[in-house]
Amino acid sequence: MSYEEYRKEFANAQKNVNAPYKMFVFDLKGSKNMDDYTRYQAQIKSIKTIKMLAKVLQEFEIKTGKKILLCDERVSLNLDFSLSNPNTSNPCVNAGDSFAISMFNGTYSEKQIVDLFQKIAKKLDNNFVYNVSIGNFETTDYVKATKKCYIGYCLAELSFNKKTRKMVIGENQYEK
Repeated sequence: MSYEEYRKEFANAQKNVNAPYKMFVFDLKGSKNMDDYTRYQAQIKSIKTIKMLAKVLQEFEIKTGKKILLCDERVSLNLDFSLSNPNTSNPCVNAGDSFAISMFNGTYSEKQIVDLFQKIAKKLDNNFVYNVSIGNFETTDYVKATKKCYIGYCLAELSFNKKTRKMVIGENQYEK
């Protein structure tokens, strides 16, 4: 498939109110302008924040009996993360200065997840600023990727297309 076809699948998934999955990408703002030490600290704090977000959502799953996080063994996008259950794939992705988490659509609102990320970041003394992109995707099965928005296409669009950014969050967002 061409890049234009991937983008079309992504656009169609955003209109699909029944899309089964949602991805949140938290991209460090201004990371390429950071010195090496600051960028390393930002990455460490970001990883801790996204892992804590996943852990809190796992605890909600246990408490409520409701499936929230997407843990699909077919997903091979999971890098540098490990959670408690080694028999499932991880819902988190670390792509350098972008950190993503995938979940079942409709389990929590976008606002609830972003607010929870901010609350956890504050608790972990993570004062970095993030561009947040949020999007739907329709499959984790690459075989179905010619007819539905695949998780990898969603990650690429949310990570690299500035038009998908929904908001900027972080300690310094209100500085003038």
